[in-house]
Order: sequence, then structure tokens, then C-alpha cells
Amino acid sequence: MKIGILGGSFNPITNLHLLTAEIVMDELKLDKVYFEPVNRLYEKKGLIPEVHRYIMCSKAINQFNNKNIKLGVYEIEQDHIVKTYELAKHYKDTYNSDIYVIMGADNLEAFDKWRKIEGELVEELFSEMKIVAVSRNGYNEQEVINNSEFLTKYKENIELIEFPVVNNISSTIIRDRIKNKKTIKGLVPNNVDEYIKKKELYNGDI
Repeated sequence: MKIGILGGSFNPITNLHLLTAEIVMDELKLDKVYFEPVNRLYEKKGLIPEVHRYIMCSKAINQFNNKNIKLGVYEIEQDHIVKTYELAKHYKDTYNSDIYVIMGADNLEAFDKWRKIEGELVEELFSEMKIVAVSRNGYNEQEVINNSEFLTKYKENIELIEFPVVNNISSTIIRDRIKNKKTIKGLVPNNVDEYIKKKELYNGDI
């Protein structure tokens, strides 16, 4: 079995997140993709409580109607900040599967910063798991890999996926539009839009 993990704050989840999961699943013939929202200990400005982010992810995935795209709870249930390797290892051990860690390709360019966060576990992450870098506008992923001794070392474990549409929808843009009382219709699933309005989320400082 081949399982993809798409972790993030999902603050809020967008249509682009869902499309990313489906495209990667199709390109790499994955059996399942799990969304894993970060927990309450993750320090990020404007991050709303995990209960809202979890509910929005659940609504979005249910509406998307792909039975192989799932919502995981491992990270939310932990009482510590979960590093990427820990999350991936959980799925690897639980399902005895090949694990594909899905991320934006810009994470490769910011690798030095990311490496400090992951610490020594980054070696295990790149050697034991597959890293899926989804292309974003303006990034030359192959050049980034070639310019990094570490990434070049593990290039056989890095999958580059080219996004077939303009990839410029972000949760930050969504929050900014809400704060400025602009529509987010078509940028997030309809039921997520309704939930945000009902709970009056993202109306304050971002």
C-alpha cells in the first residue's frame, strides 16, 4: 500500500488543498491520502483553535467525495509539537506501507530552515520516506535540488509533481479576503464557506 500524508495548518482548508491531494494520488497511484491538521501547540500567527480547523477539514473532505482521501487525527491528539518524521513513522508503522510526504515545492527552497526544525530526524525522513514536492509558481525545484548537497543525496526519494493549473490560492489569501469582507466563493468548499460565516471566523487580526 502507498499512503500520502498532507500535513498543514489548514487555516482554512482550500479547494487547492483538496485538488493537490487528488492530483498527487493520481500521478503516483497512491491508495490513500490523509490530511493531518497541526495541533494547538503549533505557533503561527492567526491560527484558530484546532476544533474549527478539524471540522472544516472534515466538511471539505466529505463534500469532495473521494473515499480514498481521509482525515487523520494523530497530530491533533498529541500533547506535543509533532515533527514530520514522527507523523510519517506513525503511518508507516500503523499501515506497514510506503509513505509519501506531500508538501509545496517551496519547502525545498526553504530547506535549511526546515532542517533546523526537524533536527537529526530529517535524515531519517528523507531516507525512509518519499518526499513529494508539488510545484508552485516561480519555483525551479530541480535547480533547488541540484544546488543542495543534502537534497541531491536523497534525490531518488524526491518526487516532483507539476501542478496543472495556476497554483496561487493560499489560506493567507482566504483569511485576508474574509477580513476585508470579500467573497471566498469558489476558493473553499461551499460548506466550509458556510461554516466560516456561521462561526464568524477570521474577522479579526490575521
